[in-house]
Amino acid sequence: KKLKSLEALVHPFVQRKVAEKRRLFEVAGHKFAIYDVPLLFENELQKNFDEVILVYVPEEISKQRLMQRNQLTAEQAEARLKSQMDIEKKKDLADVIFDNQGDQDSLREIVDKYFQKFKTE
Repeated sequence: KKLKSLEALVHPFVQRKVAEKRRLFEVAGHKFAIYDVPLLFENELQKNFDEVILVYVPEEISKQRLMQRNQLTAEQAEARLKSQMDIEKKKDLADVIFDNQGDQDSLREIVDKYFQKFKTE
């Protein structure tokens, strides 16, 4: 309940700022902008973007990485993941999926390859 109250206060402000930044980027002639949006699908915000890229990793790997990065117990990591939409459902909603099951260098290669197309347009 407290989380919903906080989101009701924060989300409208953040959405106004995103719209403002988007207009600034468009006026400046930028080809694209990247927004990292936690809970994008959960809050049905995907309609606000031209394309949605999901950085995908299976839930078990995500859990392990979360535990390691944030020093969480397995139960804490599971609770955090359960508060979000299932990653497999997010795959169905995304326009583009970057597979992040490898190391950081592998993901960097995937991202670089994808964004090469913007250098030629």
